[in-house]
Amino acid sequence: MPRAWVPAAAPTTPGCCNACSCMPTCTSTPNCACSRSWRTIARSASARRHRPTRTASAGDRRLGTFNPLFPNGYYFTLAGYTGYANLLHVKPSLTVKPAANLTLMAATGATWRQTTADSVYVQPNLPIAGTAGQGRRWTGLYEQLRADWAVDRHWSAALEAVRYRAGVAVRSADGRDSNYVGVEMKAMW
Repeated sequence: MPRAWVPAAAPTTPGCCNACSCMPTCTSTPNCACSRSWRTIARSASARRHRPTRTASAGDRRLGTFNPLFPNGYYFTLAGYTGYANLLHVKPSLTVKPAANLTLMAATGATWRQTTADSVYVQPNLPIAGTAGQGRRWTGLYEQLRADWAVDRHWSAALEAVRYRAGVAVRSADGRDSNYVGVEMKAMW
């Protein structure tokens, strides 16, 4: 029976043992061609991942930091004050379910940049001008309150409030504190 992510008529990799349907996690035999090719890709990807890169410094117009392809602020908050590049993030939270269809969450997030040689980033991976090589590591603190309500099988609603307090690195680039309130309604079918 073919796997859901492999089309039924999918051609196999030349030299494949055909016991694995050319899955990326082929481990059926060590000599299977698709197993060898995925292991090679994994090795070369891990080698690239650990290669040192240049960081942006004032005036060189080069960006050598982690670049998430499609950043989404929802990982931390919907407010999206913080980008994911050059980031250290700690976020303790408390979540309670006072009812089966209601979830309440309160959190505090603290952010620092990994290195002061690189910029401070905001969504969607934009560097804040004047922060590369300047200021301190501390970028900010935020408090978050969120309520999620499952109205029924097809509808859900959420309310989120975030208070962001800019840190030294952001303030040195003329950044300031900010507030965010978001309301969302989702329809599912």
